[in-house]
Amino acid sequence: EAIAKADDGCRRRLAVLGFYGHRPVRMDYNLFLRAVEKLLRNPAEKASASSCSKAEILTFARFLGSRWLVNHFGWTADGLRLRLPSPDFALWTCWTDLMINFSWRRRSQICLRRDGSVFAQLGDKDLRALGKIPSGDSISKAELEEVVAASAAESWKQFRAGNIPAAERALGQEADSEVFVVSPKTGGTAKMRWLLAVLMVLMIAINLPPFKGMVSNSVVGSQHHLARAMRNLRAAKTEEKRFYALGDAAKENFAGGNIPDARKYADELLTLLPKYKTDWNYGNAIQDANLVLGRIAVKEGEIDLAKKFLQQSGDSHGSPQMNSFGPNMSLALDLLKHGERDAVLEYFLRCRKFWKMDHGKLDQWTGDVQKGRTPDFGANLIY
Repeated sequence: EAIAKADDGCRRRLAVLGFYGHRPVRMDYNLFLRAVEKLLRNPAEKASASSCSKAEILTFARFLGSRWLVNHFGWTADGLRLRLPSPDFALWTCWTDLMINFSWRRRSQICLRRDGSVFAQLGDKDLRALGKIPSGDSISKAELEEVVAASAAESWKQFRAGNIPAAERALGQEADSEVFVVSPKTGGTAKMRWLLAVLMVLMIAINLPPFKGMVSNSVVGSQHHLARAMRNLRAAKTEEKRFYALGDAAKENFAGGNIPDARKYADELLTLLPKYKTDWNYGNAIQDANLVLGRIAVKEGEIDLAKKFLQQSGDSHGSPQMNSFGPNMSLALDLLKHGERDAVLEYFLRCRKFWKMDHGKLDQWTGDVQKGRTPDFGANLIY
């Protein structure tokens, strides 16, 4: 069991390795550092606690991770604990934080509790680093923990309400133009990423034993995701919980090559949609059902049908996840491979209705498609 947990942790860190070089080099990723710099404030009205599902907790955790405010996680009896990056910025620290699972005891962390509250803990190592930063008023460790916990709770409250800008403001998330930033294309993390990629290619080329099982491990990882999705679906004892679980079940069965089951779960999800128009997961469900049915249509050579599913997936009004991270572009990529540029450009226009925080991605992708290039959709192929 211990080996399995270690392997799972390694896979989680390697899964984001390809995107880590896109992380702009800025100095304020640590929430306690923001508290010291007076970027965080105790909200006048405390966020009221309310019971949260595991899926809702994970959704907000991904929101924090997409802002590079957390770099590791682990489930506890209370909820999900998230490790914070070190406030003592250094290139080596960034990569060791990502790749090596240091002990949690000395590291700063927050815990997203199942009752909707947030607990914050300032680690001893980070406390010493913060003590070296000149500041006006002296703030105690307990006060810093209270400010960070209250700010994170307020952000979570705004995130659940779908107010992403307010959620970012609660975290002191200033625009890149307001802080010291090195472009990802020229920063040291990007250079190290390319160096690591070259080294990995060389090691694979000479067939070192640690890399012999990488392909098989990829298959095992896919099977693991499918098994987890099916466990969640079997555990859904009510129609509402089944509504939440069907999207992942459809997508993972398609990824695993189980086309009949993928079609069955996507069709079932479509039939449930009219009952849940006001549910927070409604936008995700529209996307996931049409995404899977569209990809099946491409696989079966029904390109015109696939284009209809693509446009229907764009009819989503968004969701907390889609408004923040954006839509899944797998079906768009499938259709681009068949030369359906106009259909994909129309889909981009529909996505603009809900994806206001795309950081220029839709403009970039639109330009690529208009010039006959295939965009680099990056993580939007796995959301």
